[in-house]
Amino acid sequence: MYWYAKEKLEALYEQIREESRHTLLNGGCPDDFLLHPENDTRMSVTLLFRIPAEISRRIEGMLRQLASYCPGLYVYPPSDMHVTVLDILRGRPGLQKPEHAEADGYIECIRSALNGSPPFRVLFRGVTVSDSALLVCGYYEEPLARIRHVIRSGLRKAGLLLEERYETYSCHITVARFPVRITDPQAFLALTERYREANFGSCVIRELEYTYHNWYDSRKETLSRFCLPS
Repeated sequence: MYWYAKEKLEALYEQIREESRHTLLNGGCPDDFLLHPENDTRMSVTLLFRIPAEISRRIEGMLRQLASYCPGLYVYPPSDMHVTVLDILRGRPGLQKPEHAEADGYIECIRSALNGSPPFRVLFRGVTVSDSALLVCGYYEEPLARIRHVIRSGLRKAGLLLEERYETYSCHITVARFPVRITDPQAFLALTERYREANFGSCVIRELEYTYHNWYDSRKETLSRFCLPS
């Protein structure tokens, strides 16, 4: 199986781990909004795909063990686990979802970009840790890279706003975040090492979602779904 930019992705996931290590050993960067979700008004507009149940179940098994070393760890429920294809409108407080002609413009641009694009396979293997989250590492076939490129070009040509924080090429699932500082970071990191090569499984992605959702995906609205033709 050929995974697109595999070496580049491996280097990225390792870079995330190494650059975060010092902060993690001091407890990480907790997100206060997890303790006071009623104050969290951050929303974003994103193109994403969901994770099938058999993969999320394997991830859940790992998360149960990790939670014992990080009391209060925020764990994403299976229904919220996803991979971001593109951050279209970046997450920020009070962001309103696109309406009317603007919304139609985004949907038409995405639909046009996906025309003729085949389904693609994704492999989820290993984990990495940022200073604020645990990530499951993903590897993908070339059509995902092409989809991202064509949508970016189409949105710019149509004069529609694209607010990627950076040009996304990873394929990770954010599966947990830290509401408070990790109490035993050495033990937590040692346990994540056990999962660096864990195989969570592969799947074929046949549908993408254009969504309006909050930082933790607990408040979400699917604005449109797009099926990739077989």
